[in-house]
Amino acid sequence: MMEEQKRRWTLRRVLFFALKYAGVAALFFALGTAFGMYALLRNSPNLWLRNEVLALFAERQQDPGGQNAALRYWQVWQWADPEAVQAADDVELDLDNLSGELSPSQRSVLEDTSFQEFIAGVIRVSRYTECDFGFAYEEGFYARSMHVGWMRKSVRLLGTDAYLKAIDGDSADAVERIVAMFAIANHISSDRQLISSFIAGAIIEHAIGWAERLLDSGLVTKADLASIEPELRWASTWDLGMRQAIRMERSQTSISIVLLPFKSNGFSWDTEPDLKLELSLHLTGTLIEQTESIQAMYDEVLAVWDQPDCAVNLQLIEMEAQSGVYGETAIFLAPRFIRSFQVVERVRDRATKLAERLADAD
Repeated sequence: MMEEQKRRWTLRRVLFFALKYAGVAALFFALGTAFGMYALLRNSPNLWLRNEVLALFAERQQDPGGQNAALRYWQVWQWADPEAVQAADDVELDLDNLSGELSPSQRSVLEDTSFQEFIAGVIRVSRYTECDFGFAYEEGFYARSMHVGWMRKSVRLLGTDAYLKAIDGDSADAVERIVAMFAIANHISSDRQLISSFIAGAIIEHAIGWAERLLDSGLVTKADLASIEPELRWASTWDLGMRQAIRMERSQTSISIVLLPFKSNGFSWDTEPDLKLELSLHLTGTLIEQTESIQAMYDEVLAVWDQPDCAVNLQLIEMEAQSGVYGETAIFLAPRFIRSFQVVERVRDRATKLAERLADAD
């Protein structure tokens, strides 16, 4: 009887350890497989498997409504081959004298599969309707715009690739990249930040500049550029999201003034559970008066923004600010409003002129 119990006990121990180490082996196998798949997809862009994985997202390309473009942009940027993207960004073109040619080394860089997949991804995401990068408005002017650099780089590379496509005779693909630039400008304006609206204006001017260069060089025709006419009509009346950015900045300015003493001490919303009480003690009469004065200036700007004589009124507001009517801080903030309006007017003018040029018969 004792021998039988001993034998059963030994068998149970053998089974226990066998299952235990089999489980550990299975875990390492799964991790190794996952890492191997990642390396395969990351470093072997020409392999069939990666193409199959990327094809899973193709169905979203034609009907991306309801998706947040911001999340998709980050996917494209994080999946990008950094060396291929940087090499393409380093390609220098004489934008004032396009020859219609590329050196063999430049062509090799721009035709790289990894770079072309990056461009395709940016174009795909640019078709999305909504874009929200989750800007931390509660941080005031201290909030960071981590996506802005990538957005600007994406636009630069779209222009470079548009040139490649144009000299290869793929005018439709070249124009498609210009259309994507307009969409990206609209996406970045959704930040509701003046800096983002300024960048949106720069992006649209970049798009218009590429359209003009390709047209002037004979690489595309007016008929080829007909597909950007809706974007030009839109840009000729759009304010680059400046008004909504000014309204948001009105709130952020107040937050920034209140948070200034805390920021110097390493303030963070996440690590200050008793912040509301502390802020209530910190809001002295002087701070309240200062924020109310600045808000009054923003209210004046918003009241005249859509008026025909906006430029004149903005200049008057700036003069009042410089005289100290809205407090000391307003002296440094006021000049940005007239500059914002001037950027809007310049973009509208360029869009209108190109639209008229495309409409004129040769």
